Amino acid sequence: MVAKNSARCAECFKNKKSCDVRGLSEEDWKLFKGEEEKLRIKEEKLQREEEEILAKMLRLKQLARANREKQASIRSRAFHMFQLGFKSFEKLDA
Repeated sequence: MVAKNSARCAECFKNKKSCDVRGLSEEDWKLFKGEEEKLRIKEEKLQREEEEILAKMLRLKQLARANREKQASIRSRAFHMFQLGFKSFEKLDA
């Protein structure tokens, strides 16, 4: 990192060495770190949203599976009812 009006980076300044400044200025570094932090926060938010959506999808799959099982059970009972000649489920359950 390089101070705004410096001709040397912090490391070279500390070690009293010459330096051909190629680093970011302190202001640019702060801007970079600020943008990096914003992106990190956004990524965390997106991950939370993704997890919520995946959890909802799982619940919906479970509900759909339970619904299919109920449909299969009703079809089976209806088939059995017709085989026995009953006209309602109540007689079949009795």
